[in-house]
Amino acid sequence: MALDNYSNITAALIKQTHQDVTACIDDLFRQGEFRINRRLRLRTMETKLSVMASTNGAPVPSDFIALKWAYTIENSRIMDLTPQTGEYIYRWYPNRTAQTRPRFIGRDGSTFVLGPAPDKDYLLNGCYYRRLQSLQSTTTNWFTENAADLLMAAGKIEIYGYVEDLENMRTWEERFELIAARVQKEENEEHAGGGRRRSIPDMAYS
Repeated sequence: MALDNYSNITAALIKQTHQDVTACIDDLFRQGEFRINRRLRLRTMETKLSVMASTNGAPVPSDFIALKWAYTIENSRIMDLTPQTGEYIYRWYPNRTAQTRPRFIGRDGSTFVLGPAPDKDYLLNGCYYRRLQSLQSTTTNWFTENAADLLMAAGKIEIYGYVEDLENMRTWEERFELIAARVQKEENEEHAGGGRRRSIPDMAYS
């Protein structure tokens, strides 16, 4: 059976684990996808950030996992925003009324907060890592084409955990980590070897 779509992968998981989990396989597999999203940062997970930021901040996209980079533009000048924690923003820039152009970006729940508080509305551009749409909705994605073994490992962890087979669960947790590390390493090596480094000109804040 080719592990090339959602139906084939879930059928293979049930067959290989010898567990009658057909009634809950959708839920278990979704938990496996959450595990993958938490573990990996791949280019297929990157998406454009483009939201308007005011003094009160900007909305965090609903599929947001982590920020890769962000910047604003003023008078044709690109100004990089340095990622920080929300705590850092509030500690060092407690005055949340309009101040000046921002230099830092953090997250407070579902809101990006900027420091200093922006003196006007800014278009917030950049790139963030997103959760991929579940295979239950798309049937195929980057993982079915490039890392079906990782999907299988994640699925087996959740199935064996559900049936309380802790020995097999631990075995597949180890295998999952090995496969995930290999996938991330391949991604990093390809990016370092073949991709151009991002360069932002004229980033002075004077």
